[in-house]
Amino acid sequence: MDIRLPKLGEGSESGTVVAILAKPGDRVEKDQTILELENE
Repeated sequence: MDIRLPKLGEGSESGTVVAILAKPGDRVEKDQTILELENE
């Protein structure tokens, strides 16, 4: 499964996962948010 991340913004190359919204074993749908990412 590929996980696509949004563009982080100009000059940003990395981010930090601040919340994981899907638990192991959860069924996820296409385009469902499964984590929250924060960048500087």
